[in-house]
Amino acid sequence: MLTVLLGVSLTYTLAWYRAYRLTERFLQEATASFRAGRHLEALLGYETFDERRRRYVYHGGYIQIEAIWADPVV
Repeated sequence: MLTVLLGVSLTYTLAWYRAYRLTERFLQEATASFRAGRHLEALLGYETFDERRRRYVYHGGYIQIEAIWADPVV
């Protein structure tokens, strides 16, 4: 029983930590967009193409931050 409780606690802590780190990144990106006068991008987020990785990279906005913490799973 203790092993199960420890496993659940560890899983919850890891999920919370990942949500917290993602929130930090999105907040920095959204704040930078807002200060640059790109208010819609700050609110909604945006994508850019990374030539080195050859894929699109998502930059979060304030709405995504709210959605991260509103999700009942986290």
